[in-house]
Amino acid sequence: MRTTRFILCAIAYGLLVNALPVHAQNRLRTILKDDWSTSWDDAQKNCSDAKATKHWSDVEGCAVTVYSLKPPGPEIGSIAPGSSVALGLGLKYSFMHPSSNPGHVGSESDLYFRGLYSFANFYLMEGRYDFKMPAIGQADVTKSRRFEDQVILSIFVSRVNLAKQNFYGIGPNTTLGGLAVYRQLQDKVGASADWPIFSWFAAGGAVQLFLPGIKGVSGATVPSVGQAYGNLGAPGVSAQPAFMKYQGYLRVHTPAKAAQTWNSTEARIAYDRFSDVDIGTYSFNRLSESANTLFDLRRDLAELTTSWWENIFCEPIVGGQCSMGYFVLKELLTASYVPSNRFVPFYFQPTLGGTDVDGVDTLRGLADYRLRAPNRILLQAEFYHNIQGPIGIYGFYDLGKVALTPGDLDFAHLQHDLGVGVYFKVQNKILVRGYIGFGA
Repeated sequence: MRTTRFILCAIAYGLLVNALPVHAQNRLRTILKDDWSTSWDDAQKNCSDAKATKHWSDVEGCAVTVYSLKPPGPEIGSIAPGSSVALGLGLKYSFMHPSSNPGHVGSESDLYFRGLYSFANFYLMEGRYDFKMPAIGQADVTKSRRFEDQVILSIFVSRVNLAKQNFYGIGPNTTLGGLAVYRQLQDKVGASADWPIFSWFAAGGAVQLFLPGIKGVSGATVPSVGQAYGNLGAPGVSAQPAFMKYQGYLRVHTPAKAAQTWNSTEARIAYDRFSDVDIGTYSFNRLSESANTLFDLRRDLAELTTSWWENIFCEPIVGGQCSMGYFVLKELLTASYVPSNRFVPFYFQPTLGGTDVDGVDTLRGLADYRLRAPNRILLQAEFYHNIQGPIGIYGFYDLGKVALTPGDLDFAHLQHDLGVGVYFKVQNKILVRGYIGFGA
């Protein structure tokens, strides 16, 4: 297996490099010499300005410049639940390919490598190459009706080590007393395509090879998944075959240049085929659907009085208006279809509780991975409000449950929770947040 993984990583690296045009490869060899000092000069200037003015906009500019250093630049994030904060380095670079046809938009290549390591002994290494070209109706800059979506063709490779993950059993009736732990390794290599058809509609797909590995956790005070549950209670713990995953999806969304700006909506439906290429025991199909809609609650400043509470809860924005906050509705459904005498490996089963392995917020009043099964449904409502500068508050209400069969995904006996939190944003993107959840 180690030899297989080495060969796959070598092939993926070759694809990433050889996919670049010759001038891009030559350019890549000169990045360190040509761009290192320029990037550091920009960071030094912006951070000097921030130190002198102490204005938040200058401090924000300093942080963004430092984070965007290339190559390499610092990286910070969370790899998976339990990893705590992970630090590392990333190399990011873009290559522009001008169109030979005057008046037409060209294409772009983005090359990205990063590595993260956390103090909990989690690590992530990944490389990605994206080729972006104009979507239908966008190449000709002389046309008035254009949209901002791009055709994106990608190849990628990654390796992740999740040093300690929690498992409470499978199904909606598990207990905290059933806690067991496992270590998860996973290598992945693949290719994907996202193809906008209209300004509001896109289709795409992906082909990926997964090489999972489940191991025990050294020094753990609770039993391993294999010891506590065996292969009957945790399918796939005794052996982890290689998987080919084939995916196709459709996506509907509010156009980037919609006439109205107070609402944006996106819905996505995907069908996945997980094929066990070794023995076939763990092959299954999965249907996933998600949707979210955001409402920007605004008022005209002329309609407001000067009362203190309106000044606090309505932040002035451009256009003679103020924003009272953002109201967001989300929905997520995952249904797995398993042939007879086949099983969904426990490490591929969706979870509810805290954040799932993909970084999606679920039932935040429960511990991470608290509920796990082949099927799940989740409904959420959130409200965000900026308080001052980069600081804001938010509240949420979650509903959801897991099920052993798709037929059990109904609205009966849903778990629920509510909570409040604080967030810190940079350039309108939430960087750090914390919350307290109740219930569930």
